[in-house]
Amino acid sequence: MTLAFAAAWVAFVPIDVFHLHLLPAPRPLAAWTGGFVAMIGAALTPVAVWENRFAAPNVQDQIAQGQRIVDTGVHRLVRHPIYLGNLLLFAGAALWLGSCAALVGALVILMVTLARIAIEEQHPRARFPQYRDYERKVLWRLAPFLF
Repeated sequence: MTLAFAAAWVAFVPIDVFHLHLLPAPRPLAAWTGGFVAMIGAALTPVAVWENRFAAPNVQDQIAQGQRIVDTGVHRLVRHPIYLGNLLLFAGAALWLGSCAALVGALVILMVTLARIAIEEQHPRARFPQYRDYERKVLWRLAPFLF
């Protein structure tokens, strides 16, 4: 569902920018800031995947392959840096590409992501006793002081 919504978001941006104009376009400073935020998100996601060789698009039991809780690198700051990178990319790109309406769509992606995280975190809690310690050590799921 998340992938389908993301694909719809990608298709929506040019339609809004060139035809619908549902909301006023962001001001130039906001657009440039959005581009910078999108670049941070685009860089964060592959770094987080590289640091966690067990990262997968869906929850998988990889204990036989040596799966463990990764609590180093960007994973020591937030528990789900891959999702954070994706969200930064979507939100920043919405502004950079000139669609505040797409930024609202990024908020929907945020809500779906938070629900997905709540479901996904049940897996490591059930299989790794040390995950509770990781949650106490790394308080933020996505962004410090927010989520």
